[in-house]
Amino acid sequence: MALRPVRGTDGLANEGALVLFSGGQDSATCLAWALQRFARVETIGFDYGQRHKIELTCRSAFRAQLLAAGVRETTAGDVEGAAKADAATTTAGGGLDTASASGLNSMTGSNAAASVAPVAMRAFDGWTGRLGVDHMIDLSMLGQISDTAMTRDIAIEARDDGLPNTFVPGRNLLFLTVAATIAYRRGLRVLVGGMCETDYSGYPDCRDDTLKALQIALNLGMDRRMVLQTPLMWLDKAATWALAEQMGGTPLVELVRDHTHTCYVGDRTHFHPWGYGCGNCPACQLRANGYAAYQAERAVSRQDGQGH
Repeated sequence: MALRPVRGTDGLANEGALVLFSGGQDSATCLAWALQRFARVETIGFDYGQRHKIELTCRSAFRAQLLAAGVRETTAGDVEGAAKADAATTTAGGGLDTASASGLNSMTGSNAAASVAPVAMRAFDGWTGRLGVDHMIDLSMLGQISDTAMTRDIAIEARDDGLPNTFVPGRNLLFLTVAATIAYRRGLRVLVGGMCETDYSGYPDCRDDTLKALQIALNLGMDRRMVLQTPLMWLDKAATWALAEQMGGTPLVELVRDHTHTCYVGDRTHFHPWGYGCGNCPACQLRANGYAAYQAERAVSRQDGQGH
């Protein structure tokens, strides 16, 4: 599963980037991607009344694991301390869910801090100094005006127009507009999002054309050149897993598997080879199928390597 380098970051290495980080697989992979490429990286998340609000706890835990990578002799206490320090750097904008500030344990029912060995933490050592503050934004009004399976406790199904009822109209448009506003104030030129047009549910605000048009609108509306990077746009889920391995090896794959959340219904009790989730919703199925394809590709690569 050969991956070509992602283009479009030339001349931006010394710039700051703001990553839209939900706590899911795609945005976590994009965070790692940004930490490899930009001198300073901040993150932004949104509480919009989503059913799978557990992802907000996951994002705090994931950041804490990366921050703790700078500690050479990592202990569970070090990681929990990093989680608290990370929460303390969160900027106002509606407030971070207090559960995410204190506990890595509540995420899975086990001690997440102790689950990452020191040698694994060191795989991300070079990224630690680049990871800056986290911005948590209250967008509960989006949930109030949306009638979708992402913001209501209703069955997931297709709508009459063919789109799944998990589509939240305007969500990415609003997310990116708010992110650009924060980036403007913070002096960050690059916005990074995990939108994808390859393995996706047909959401119109994930399309490449939509995001290119929005970048133009943001540049015109703010009279400042901002660059919107979507490194996963043309990757399927198998390639997204492979990209994580390419950037951070097995430790990053395991961190993404264990400490990100995809399941639409917020199931954090059932663990599968690909991570936590109900295993039945479209998001779980997409993640599971991608992981299976990724592992199959790895098996073929190993066999090819042994044959030479």
